[in-house]
Amino acid sequence: GDVVVSGPTKSVGDTGVGSLTVDNGSNAVEGVLIFGNQATGDGTDLVTGSGSSLELNNGSLIVGNAGTGRFTVADGATAFTTRSPTATDTEGAISIGQPAGGFGEIIVTGAGSSLTGSAANSWMGASGEAILTVEDNATVVAFSQTISNPFFRTAQNADGKATINVRTGGLLDITGIGNDVIHLAERGQATLNIENGGRMLAGRMRVAQLSGSDAEINISGAGSSLDADWLFATQADNSSANINVSDYGRLTVASDMFVAQVGSGNMSITNQAVVEINRDWVVGGEFYGSQGNGSVSISGGSTVTTGDDVYIGLENATGGITLTGDGTGLSANDRLFDRLRRNRRDRRS
Repeated sequence: GDVVVSGPTKSVGDTGVGSLTVDNGSNAVEGVLIFGNQATGDGTDLVTGSGSSLELNNGSLIVGNAGTGRFTVADGATAFTTRSPTATDTEGAISIGQPAGGFGEIIVTGAGSSLTGSAANSWMGASGEAILTVEDNATVVAFSQTISNPFFRTAQNADGKATINVRTGGLLDITGIGNDVIHLAERGQATLNIENGGRMLAGRMRVAQLSGSDAEINISGAGSSLDADWLFATQADNSSANINVSDYGRLTVASDMFVAQVGSGNMSITNQAVVEINRDWVVGGEFYGSQGNGSVSISGGSTVTTGDDVYIGLENATGGITLTGDGTGLSANDRLFDRLRRNRRDRRS
């Protein structure tokens, strides 16, 4: 196949078609590894079988640079990056579908299979298209070391597109030390699907962050869950987000949650779903003179509980919550406010 080595960097599918397989308990140690480097490149990797491993030593994993890249870890195999104590933010990074025209897909599947990153930043679909799937009791850990203030960024630019699938017992762990943040759709489009017992652990979540961004979160099925430190949905004018929790799925937020801090946000909670917010819940927020338009529907015996207040339409914002069906409930531990003006300290950043 087409494999190009340049110092510590290896390209699989540099300008043509190339493949790399690590199996039968073998181990490979590389530096920077790129699959689908240039526009005509098509690179594929398979790390498979218990005991098989791929280590990127003080390097990075790039899947779909300007070309097409696919990277699979299966059947109990492992892949991981390492970084030196004086590393830059990119050393040890996992990057999927970065430049315009690039397509990258990572699949981690099967019990015991894992992919672990070690950088301060990881990227999905900056201007290209990226897909990450974690399934069948596999695990992906974005930040393995004690990284301070890490970022997991998706759809950074307007032409970026990212999809994350966590299902059938898979676990995606995006937590770090300090202000760990996941950006789900900075300027482009991003979708997060958690289903059929999939689980995701996140730090601070910014959903549909900048103008023009569009994000969707779907949590569905018994055992499916998303745990976040806080979750702010739609943080700019002309941003939009849809959050759907259904069919016994669960969303837990350790601190505050906004549905439409600014921009437009909708949330559907249906069919025995559970949402727990340990501090304030704001539906239709306000941020430095800009207002959000938020709506929430709770139905089918679903429940929402908050540790503090519920605010519906801050200042001049628009907000609404609708409850329908037997057993459906909303419980605020403190107070529920409709169209309240709050002081400066409550304008979350």
